[in-house]
Amino acid sequence: KKEILDLEDKSIRNETFRNLVATKEYTLPATNKYPNADRSFSTTNSLLECSDLVVYNISQKIRQINKYLQAKEENERLKDKAIIPVLGKFDKNSKYTAKNISRYLKEKETISTIPYNTLFFEACNEAEVADYFIKYRRINSKDKNYIFLEEVKKVSEKIVEKLKELQMGM
Repeated sequence: KKEILDLEDKSIRNETFRNLVATKEYTLPATNKYPNADRSFSTTNSLLECSDLVVYNISQKIRQINKYLQAKEENERLKDKAIIPVLGKFDKNSKYTAKNISRYLKEKETISTIPYNTLFFEACNEAEVADYFIKYRRINSKDKNYIFLEEVKKVSEKIVEKLKELQMGM
């Protein structure tokens, strides 16, 4: 773990790395295999700049929680943005409960959670996410996917409500 921390610290101090991370768009130059210079890619930075709402996924690891706090304070693209933090791959048995993390982050409401779900994970890997949601759109509370789907529904509703608030405030 120490090696990973050292590598991360070194990369942040590296000017080339900082420039790469700050890049909003990049166009690949023409090559002998692809003679056109029309392959442009936008980065997360350009998306953040034009976004009114950011859904920020955090894991239950204290290091990731602290990274979120740091990003919120230091990342210019996140300042003055409405942010909905979400705990992904949530484990209800962790000592880092949603309530504890919410207190730590000084959030007014308890932070949203999305528990880990094996079938959803597999659907993501197999490019079948839409099929997953169609298949499980009507399930009973005893189904092993029920809690996952209920939490996804709550987060979706929270996003819609926040967007409505932002729309009314404009």
